[in-house]
Amino acid sequence: MVGKLIFRILFALTMVLAAAGSLAADVIVLKSGRRIEAWAVEERGDRVYYETPDGRVGLPKRLVERIERNDAMPRWGEAGASATADLPAADLPALGDADVQGVIEGGEINRELLGQLEREAEGGSEAARLRAAAGHVLVARLLAERNDPAGASESLRRALRYLPNHPVLLLHLASLEAEQQRYAAALDRLR
Repeated sequence: MVGKLIFRILFALTMVLAAAGSLAADVIVLKSGRRIEAWAVEERGDRVYYETPDGRVGLPKRLVERIERNDAMPRWGEAGASATADLPAADLPALGDADVQGVIEGGEINRELLGQLEREAEGGSEAARLRAAAGHVLVARLLAERNDPAGASESLRRALRYLPNHPVLLLHLASLEAEQQRYAAALDRLR
């Protein structure tokens, strides 16, 4: 009797752990290069099924290159899960500069200071170009927080005028373009 009880407890525990494991985030990599973050991914016959916030989805297995298994939950709906959430900071040391911090005052853009930073950068030093780019990154962050990916994209394009081919800025701009379903523009930035 005790053996059956222990068996049932172990079986129930195993089922709970298996169910929890099936909720782990996976990435379905399509042959086109697109990556789909999903959970409860399963292969059945000639189709791959997965869960998204919008429900269960299936797609032909012939489109799938591979499935990357992961132990983390998808970040949909979390604060900061958007491509616009974590615009570059550590890569632009001028973001800590007091003059640059003044570009955003009380949640508003100080256009006068931003213009001044741009004028200094036009014929100025590397440090002046870095400050102008950093100012535009701060504006992009603010606009991203306000769910304005188009405005954030424009600010990053302006930052790139002062730091052309900056990999972190290009990557974030590509993410913003993809978020706006401007895939060709995103691809151009990644190239």
